[in-house]
Amino acid sequence: MEQLCRRISGQALLNGLRFSEAVFTLPQTTFRREKLAEKTLLVFEDGTAFSFSCATVQDDKPINMLTAVDVTREYSRTQALHERKHQVEQLNERMVSYQQEVLALIASQEVLNAKVKIHNELGASLLATRHLLLRGKEEEKDALLQMIRQNLSFLKQDAPPAVKDEYRLILSTVRDLGLEVEVSGELPQTEPLKHITATAIHECCTNTIRHANGSKVRIRSSMDENRYCIECTNNGQPPAAPIAEKGGLSSLRRLTEHAGGSMSITLTPDFHLTLILPKEGNADGR
Repeated sequence: MEQLCRRISGQALLNGLRFSEAVFTLPQTTFRREKLAEKTLLVFEDGTAFSFSCATVQDDKPINMLTAVDVTREYSRTQALHERKHQVEQLNERMVSYQQEVLALIASQEVLNAKVKIHNELGASLLATRHLLLRGKEEEKDALLQMIRQNLSFLKQDAPPAVKDEYRLILSTVRDLGLEVEVSGELPQTEPLKHITATAIHECCTNTIRHANGSKVRIRSSMDENRYCIECTNNGQPPAAPIAEKGGLSSLRRLTEHAGGSMSITLTPDFHLTLILPKEGNADGR
């Protein structure tokens, strides 16, 4: 205590009350004062740390007791843990940023693949177009010209247009087409999970209209501490044969797995698409 008194106040320990006041109230000069629960922690410039507490002991008369404990090792380990936690948080932020870049790259690749496919088909289509324009009916000519304009417009695009809210756009569009969509639970609102979920909803709605001749799609979202579970089902005709994952479903699986999630499809008794998506900071899916 004599040594601590000199380090803290620069004076000899002649008055216990004055020393106690120095511990708890003296302006910080050669040490840093921190609070730890109900105790006061003094950390000195050389890294040593002492925990101080004050209590009243009842004897013939009340006695104030000041206790100091050397907690240098514990404090050092705690600081190391805080530094590691900070490093992990920074790593998680970089991982989220990396995932978003990967998803953007995948989306760009999908657009490029579509452009290449359209480009390859244009050559053969031009001969048929010339024949149709020369000898076809007027309504057939108009339909063909409209299709060509759409394809050329798509080829001119550098990237898919940005959408402020993918959920709202998809649900509004399919409802305008007469498809009823029932959503239960809280859908993911952070990227890249939001984009993946929106893509799954779009794919399920598209397949319901094109293949199942259905009128209703059910989207159910549930979550626990680490992950989301997104389930998509629909009414209508169930698939007559196993589904070959290509096009939209293949792209959805790549998006899901790049984000650390998993995708499964069952066909009995109805079509059932399930995505397991790790929440932000759980890119390994555990």
